[in-house]
Amino acid sequence: MEEIEPFEDVFDKGFTSSQLHMVEDNTVHVKQREKEIAQIVQSITDLNEIFKDLATMVVDQGTILDRIDYNVENASVQVDKGLQQLQKAEKYQKKNRKMLWCVCGATSQSCHQGWTYYQKSCYYFSDITLDWINAGAFCQVHHSELVAIETQAENAFIESEVKNRTGGYWLGGNDSVTEGVWEWTSTDEVFDYTNFAPGEPNDSNGGEDCLMTGSALNGKWNDGICSTSLLFICERM
Repeated sequence: MEEIEPFEDVFDKGFTSSQLHMVEDNTVHVKQREKEIAQIVQSITDLNEIFKDLATMVVDQGTILDRIDYNVENASVQVDKGLQQLQKAEKYQKKNRKMLWCVCGATSQSCHQGWTYYQKSCYYFSDITLDWINAGAFCQVHHSELVAIETQAENAFIESEVKNRTGGYWLGGNDSVTEGVWEWTSTDEVFDYTNFAPGEPNDSNGGEDCLMTGSALNGKWNDGICSTSLLFICERM
């Protein structure tokens, strides 16, 4: 069997023992560094694979986000359509309720205590003051609406009732949707009959959007600031 020469014998015999040990140590260090470099290369390869997976995920996420954006936009369109249908349904309901009131009509016997009967309707002249919105809510709680004065005869009746009462009264009209276009809240219908006082409505200071009357107006109408607390008139047919 061939005898293996010691490490020192591989090199030039001119090297000293300390030099040979230094070469041996350097060789070990080089091998260790090569091993570390190999590990780093493997880590970079693994990291590259991770980035590839992340890139795929980003593309997938982008697709998902596009779908989410589409669904949100589509949902918004559907909500708008639903709102339009609800608004149409509300108007239809108000018109049907008005027709039902006209068909059924109130009688003097059907008016509750504190309500006044006139021409198949019951009227409530409040003794408390509220702003226009809350006055309308009060009437609805009592199965009625702020009064819609649709004829000269009805207006004459209202005038006769309020002339001996002090204070202003909210009526059921407003032009809050379109300035100058007055509608009855109970039906969303534009006024056919009006009885505004001279120079009215004038939308003083740009904030008068709700309809009122009172003894001082002698049966005439005025536009008032909706947040003002006034007496009010409810009508139940």
